[in-house]
Amino acid sequence: MNLLELVVLVLGAVLIVACAAFVVGAFVPRIPHVGAWGSLLWPTAPGAMTIVLSVALAIEILALTMTGSRTALAFVALGTLTLCGSLVILGAQIVAATRAGVPIGPGTLVAIGLGPKSKPDDEVTYASDPDGGPLRMVVYRPRGAEREEAAPIVVYVHGGGWYQGAPDENPAMLRWFADEGYLVFAPAYSLATDERPTWDVATSQITCALAWIGEHAAEFGGDPDRIAVWGASAGGNLSLTSTFATAAGRSVSPCSTAMPRIAAAAGEVPAVDPAWVHDNPDRVWGPRTREMVERYIGGDTAVHPERLAAVQVATYLSTAAPPTLLSASRGDHLVPVGGIEQFVDDARAAGADVDVVYRRFGDHLVAAIYGGLASQKMLRQFRDHFRRHGV
Repeated sequence: MNLLELVVLVLGAVLIVACAAFVVGAFVPRIPHVGAWGSLLWPTAPGAMTIVLSVALAIEILALTMTGSRTALAFVALGTLTLCGSLVILGAQIVAATRAGVPIGPGTLVAIGLGPKSKPDDEVTYASDPDGGPLRMVVYRPRGAEREEAAPIVVYVHGGGWYQGAPDENPAMLRWFADEGYLVFAPAYSLATDERPTWDVATSQITCALAWIGEHAAEFGGDPDRIAVWGASAGGNLSLTSTFATAAGRSVSPCSTAMPRIAAAAGEVPAVDPAWVHDNPDRVWGPRTREMVERYIGGDTAVHPERLAAVQVATYLSTAAPPTLLSASRGDHLVPVGGIEQFVDDARAAGADVDVVYRRFGDHLVAAIYGGLASQKMLRQFRDHFRRHGV
């Protein structure tokens, strides 16, 4: 075997082994380290990753042709098995996306970006933070904003572990809803720091933002009687806590204006129970998610059980809660899916209208790729949920 043949064999083998590890991790996300990276990378961009694997397999087939070695043959066999696994993941996403009405094409199959940067049409200040600084809210107007009929409203609450993020961090998704005919608002809220936990202000700020929207929606061409709320991760916690508490008559808000009725709610990998996030057993992400929750509530959950209860959505369950659809990933390493399963069971036992769609493959950020199968499926499922309930 000459040097060129050795290089080709080793290159293909290294790529195949790496891909095999990631695919195994996608199927078994609880494997330490491998599961964390596999469930994050492969289901998030299954088309692009399948292409990478196919190239690796082609390189190893070339090595087999050049050398005829058993080593190359073994790696070709491994690559073939890995490709089968990759196609199972990709196929599952294609089937689920097709059922949700996603048009399947090269763009959705190999999407890897966060989508086009779409600037908000407006930006307003809806309240002040505890230090007197402005709390802003971005606005995306619906396509055909000149129309006579008032537009339904979608309010998006961003994620970021309660300590980071921005209201316009997912501009392509917000613009997508605007293009579907919605008036879209996305409020900022106070972010937690080590010196200043925000468990006692962030939810009430979202309540104030919703109250502001209800009062001023008509000025932007929106219908205050048709409002839906959608939050992601920590934003899902804030949006659902705010709407469920208000529906149950337990909201404590500093705002002078009452929050309007929320017709429907949705949550993408929502941190409905920070206790599960805090006690996350994952070796890679567990210490980080524990830090997020402790920064948010100002200490350990065992030391501040009353603070923990105040930010658990289940605390505010009632039959008056808005119809809610959750989207969750079985392989989520940041927001353990067990917390969502427990919440859904508790909600149904309490008579609340809560449903959930579980993704077999995927991690916390699986829907972050705007043009990808998971993202496009989620957007359409949320839109259809809102429409079923009059929004």
